[in-house]
Amino acid sequence: MDLLFQIISFASIAITIWGLIHAFRNQADFWWFLIIIFIPFGNLIYFILYILPELRGNSKLKIQMPGHELRLIRRLEDELKSKDTTDIRFELAELYLKYDRPDDAEKVLEPVLDGPLSDSKKFRYLRAIVEITQKDDYKLAQQCLDGFEDPNDAFRKKERQLLQARIWAATNESDKADNWFQSNHRKFDGEEASFRYIEFLLENANKKKAAEVFKQMKSYLQSAGDIYKKQERYWISVAQKALKE
Repeated sequence: MDLLFQIISFASIAITIWGLIHAFRNQADFWWFLIIIFIPFGNLIYFILYILPELRGNSKLKIQMPGHELRLIRRLEDELKSKDTTDIRFELAELYLKYDRPDDAEKVLEPVLDGPLSDSKKFRYLRAIVEITQKDDYKLAQQCLDGFEDPNDAFRKKERQLLQARIWAATNESDKADNWFQSNHRKFDGEEASFRYIEFLLENANKKKAAEVFKQMKSYLQSAGDIYKKQERYWISVAQKALKE
């Protein structure tokens, strides 16, 4: 009986250590560590809710925005109710668009898109993203980008270049898109450009190259600091899901 108890205790400790190592390697949120350590059957909960969806190719829990960005969105939503300013609308819409919530972004922008500020840099830029992600209207998106008279305008310069590459990719200008992605996807701040490159490669049936780009993403993330890992984990997750589909 004592031997059986020792075996069960050892197995429980080993499973807990395995769960903690897995959570650490996958940059899981801090509360997963608390669940694994302190809640009865925490490892089972972690496996069912975090690992199993990934194994099934449905990583909903992993493909989520970083916690600090989610808190920022909630704060901006609360601020907008009490203090409606264009700056709040712009920041909130940009976050919505970053994490694939174009419907919410359009609702936030709708009251101002047709007003006197509709020709401002901020809203031309956001309108371009909305037209690409929500409506597939690449012609209007191109017009929004062309509204920047100086291509070297510092406002969201790299982000605008990425949008231009996405427009090329969707409008039969694959060579231009491919050249831009090859030269710039690792120069971009963050991992979104690498993810968009993977999207482009998969759409053009080049899964081998897409896997190579994903390997570069993971390798860089492993050597990066903790803050960068948390900020960019979303793009790793969506890239991984895209490669599994």
